[in-house]
Amino acid sequence: WYMIPEIAASGEMRIYHSTSFPYDWEVASVPDKFKNVHFADPMIYQKIDTTYMWVNIDNKLRLYYTANLLGEWTEHPMSPVHNTLQDCRPASTVYTYGGGFCSVHKILNMDMEQV
Repeated sequence: WYMIPEIAASGEMRIYHSTSFPYDWEVASVPDKFKNVHFADPMIYQKIDTTYMWVNIDNKLRLYYTANLLGEWTEHPMSPVHNTLQDCRPASTVYTYGGGFCSVHKILNMDMEQV
């Protein structure tokens, strides 16, 4: 089991791994790309062999992806996917429904050319 808790105050993204779920957790990774970056509300979704993360950075909804949760993250070519958080915000669970992806807002499509 892995988790990325609320991270706004720490200034870095910490990925934790459970050594004895759900009681014991240790830091598994602190990706270099996310050191000294203040962001909030990470939302993770794994689609086949790619893990996606929506996150609030400077009040913009940004999207990153990786082939390895503990490896290097890349910003999606369409990021930021929203330039204000007034009507969208990450921090929920992404799930599949009716052949598409949903969270609080419906995600119509997700690949390397569009979101």
